[in-house]
Amino acid sequence: MADQLPQLPPELGAITGISGLAAIVQFAEEIAHEVQVMGGGKYAFQPDELRSVLAQWQSLQQTVETALQHVGTKAPHNSAVLAPGNEVASNAAANAAHTTNTAYETYLKSMQAYIRGYVTDLQGVLDRYLGTESANTSLATGAQSSLQA
Repeated sequence: MADQLPQLPPELGAITGISGLAAIVQFAEEIAHEVQVMGGGKYAFQPDELRSVLAQWQSLQQTVETALQHVGTKAPHNSAVLAPGNEVASNAAANAAHTTNTAYETYLKSMQAYIRGYVTDLQGVLDRYLGTESANTSLATGAQSSLQA
């Protein structure tokens, strides 16, 4: 079923800044809508597909964390540092830039928390599935052994 979903467009391969993240979020929302329309919001993955999806989310998690570190180093907490001059227009520009950067940082932190939770959930699903498969294999092997005895 997951193989019927659209693949990530190649232009989203390199994510830079908020526009790249916004494009991925928009693309994820489009996929979620398609899944909901196609199957009532239910889907199934094979273990290898789930590993692939998990790896993609982990990659996105790393991208957001890198962006967050980058914005943190470029965003001084004192907006006056950004002012190119000592006049009203420069101060207004500096305040606007600081406000925008703070909003971007807030956005990245919320995305980081969301992605971290999703990665944790996906890893838990995969671990439970593999644990169930392992238990089923052990039961089947034990039953086969007792039948042969």
